[in-house]
Amino acid sequence: MNTEVRELDMGLYEDAIGVYGMGDKKIIIKHDEYTDDPLSWGHFEFFSTHKRYYTDSKYKAIKAKDGSFWGIEDFDSLEEIQEFLTNNDYLFNYVYLYEHSGFRIWTSTEKQYPNSIDMFFDSGCFGFLYVSKDKVRREYGVKKISPKVKKQVYDFMSGFVQNEWEQYFNGEVYEYLLLDKNDVYEECLGGFYGLEGLREHLNSELKIQMPII
Repeated sequence: MNTEVRELDMGLYEDAIGVYGMGDKKIIIKHDEYTDDPLSWGHFEFFSTHKRYYTDSKYKAIKAKDGSFWGIEDFDSLEEIQEFLTNNDYLFNYVYLYEHSGFRIWTSTEKQYPNSIDMFFDSGCFGFLYVSKDKVRREYGVKKISPKVKKQVYDFMSGFVQNEWEQYFNGEVYEYLLLDKNDVYEECLGGFYGLEGLREHLNSELKIQMPII
């Protein structure tokens, strides 16, 4: 049976985006400011073509089969990057970014914008998400990458980008704090990408049906 939840005044709790009472306890919903960038999870590598985001050297170089590293300055077009990734045994997707009062990120196996590496004013190619074929064979336990496995990889890329990564980019990662009647912390847990994931956890683990924020 779910616990009855009452919405409370947020004014007493700094940075709260929702405060709820349940019995003599309170639950505070906040943005998680210390969450991991999903790229750090190691599912994929990212080669950034953007001038302001992901400018660290690890996002500006791709390793070739001969062990050398190629940087953004070594390419004159998106097609040259695509050709390099293909010739060096990577599966990859174009990543596109639309920036306007927030961020929308999506993937495509095909080029959707003109061939320039530079983005337009608020949209364009953000970079390339890629993974080595050797890693795919290891993780999927196959000797040959079939069209079915390739589709699974591309679907995983697309879901990763449009869910966890986009939510991270937009600051849509949350934590909750559970307080007793004296406002002493009983529990604190974060790393929820999107409010829906937080709601599911509260409902399944604490039997709390959180209102929509």
